[in-house]
Amino acid sequence: MSPPSCARASHCRSGLTASPGYAEVALRWINPTNADFAGVRIQRKTDGFPAGVGNGTTVYNGKGTNATDTGLASGTTYYYAAFSYDSATNYASGST
Repeated sequence: MSPPSCARASHCRSGLTASPGYAEVALRWINPTNADFAGVRIQRKTDGFPAGVGNGTTVYNGKGTNATDTGLASGTTYYYAAFSYDSATNYASGST
């Protein structure tokens, strides 16, 4: 995983990890601690890492620090990216 590239430092989230299970992937991350943090959106793709918030399937959108992506196909490689955002919906660059 590469370190996040952030449009604004307050949007940075880090530590995205993915742990595979049977037909699911458990995702965990660390949210920024800044007051303007409003949430994180996790995107999934099968043909490479999501390039932006509109790229791929949204598997989580909220303020939490973990999610489980379920109903996945066995033998398929899944790629995830996390995009944190503030109350004005300014998204940071994704981290993978």
